[in-house]
Parts: sequence; C-alpha cells; structure tokens
Amino acid sequence: MNPRVIAGERPLLAFISSVMRPEIQWARDAAVEALTKNPTLIAWAFEYTPASSEAADTSYLSKVREADVVVWLVGAITTPPVRDEIAEALAANKRIWEVVP
Repeated sequence: MNPRVIAGERPLLAFISSVMRPEIQWARDAAVEALTKNPTLIAWAFEYTPASSEAADTSYLSKVREADVVVWLVGAITTPPVRDEIAEALAANKRIWEVVP
C-alpha cells in the first residue's frame, strides 16, 4: 500500500472583498466556488463564515491581515466596509487581485 501524499504547508487564504448586495452575489459565489476547487487555497467570504463572538468588522479585518491574497470584486459602488478591507490589505502589504465582474 502506498502512503497518501499530504500537504507540507498550510493552504493559502484568499479573502473575498466586495459589496454585499444581490446584484453582485453571483460574483462572490463564483469566486468562492472557483477558489475552493484549488486544494491549495481556502476562500474566506463573510456570508460563508459562522457567527463570531467578535464584532463583525474586527473579525473580517483580522481575516484580511491573515490572508495571502485579497480578491477585490470591484463594482459600481464601494461601501465603507470594502474601503476598510482594501485599506487594511494595503497597510498589511497584501497582494490584491482586482476583478471587475
């Protein structure tokens, strides 16, 4: 019997940033689906995360700092939470993948 190969490093964390409105939800869902097909990535999107005892902004901004890459789904409107996420990513010197759906 051959032993199973296991990952030697932790998967990369991809934080999904965009407004949370019905008109762009399809893009958020598609990003999560596409990223989770890669076994070396973990997608983090607010709506797919269980509730936390931390305040929402504290929770998601900490995930921005932990992320290896931030996927910014750019829409016609940028809300203050999205501006905060991108500012946090820039301050933490994170890679940002800007996607216009």
